[in-house]
Amino acid sequence: MRTTKMNFKGHWGNFIKTGSVLAGVLFSLCLVQGQVTITSQDMFDTIGQYYRVYANSGNVNVAGRLGSAGGPQTWDFTSGPQDVTYRFDYVSTSDGGAGADFPLAKFAERQTDEGTGAATAWQYLQQIAGQGRINYGYYNPAGDPMEGQFDPPITDFPDPLKYQDSWSCATRFSYTLLEVFPVIHKYTATATVDAYGTIKLPGIGSVSCLRINELDQHDILVDVDDTGDYVAMETDYVRTYYFLSPGHGIVATLASEQSNSAPPSNDFTTASQFIRMCELNRTGASQGPVAVTDLNITPAGGALLLHWSKTAHTTSYRVEYIAGLGGTNSWQTLGTVTNDFLLDTSLANTHQRYYRVVSLDP
Repeated sequence: MRTTKMNFKGHWGNFIKTGSVLAGVLFSLCLVQGQVTITSQDMFDTIGQYYRVYANSGNVNVAGRLGSAGGPQTWDFTSGPQDVTYRFDYVSTSDGGAGADFPLAKFAERQTDEGTGAATAWQYLQQIAGQGRINYGYYNPAGDPMEGQFDPPITDFPDPLKYQDSWSCATRFSYTLLEVFPVIHKYTATATVDAYGTIKLPGIGSVSCLRINELDQHDILVDVDDTGDYVAMETDYVRTYYFLSPGHGIVATLASEQSNSAPPSNDFTTASQFIRMCELNRTGASQGPVAVTDLNITPAGGALLLHWSKTAHTTSYRVEYIAGLGGTNSWQTLGTVTNDFLLDTSLANTHQRYYRVVSLDP
């Protein structure tokens, strides 16, 4: 017995080194991103807001596009599937006609297929500062099952979220399969913010982001003889990567194919969903600093000139150095500047030095 699953959530330091010899002294450089934190301010929560995404209509090859754990790193999603364009509008819970089944929700997220103009799904949500996004369930007129009233509601994206945070949530909902068999659908998710860096998006450009690695488990229990005794019929797994950006919310989603044998690997190569944000009208959200992506070292007499390109939503930069990696060495502050350069004149008797530039919040 097979059932159709849906995505209940959202859309449905590495060192870069160059060697340079100056008066017999070896210098290396390191690029890092400032700490990215996602809070309720960064998520959509106001009626009238919307965003648009490009999506695939069938499975798509994503080999080499997922990245790896850690950071900083860059995901270039400026290219990708564009079979379908969806618009997500934030509307009253009464929109769509099913809001009465979700009385605690404060707003709904409505998904519309721009190719047909048809609204295809609603999620019923609440955003609570210091707690996160509360998801009460969904209504999907063409889905199987059509509706899921989560018991209990889940906090699917906690507030705050930062690199290496982990959490889990679990819920269940009931429906009737083939208009005959009562079903209990158990849903469990375990998630970790396992990477950070910069994501490049069509129509938006480069923004800072966190990557969430989430494993969803769906357990299907069926009352086959209408006695009230439910029998486990099926267990399915889906691994999903969510990319969240300050001021933008969920900007990309890549989900594996559904598996009923074992959890999909972290580096799956075929995605059932590859969704990329291309436009949003959200204003007033916090805009996190964008990572420095280029750092250059130029000899300047007996000193070194460190210079880089200015980045968006950044008011200052902290330049740090370390004498060597590992051991008891620790990063030291060379200086904090509001411009895009700094001169290091403290090089006497220095044989090796690593640099990094940290973008700081406004």
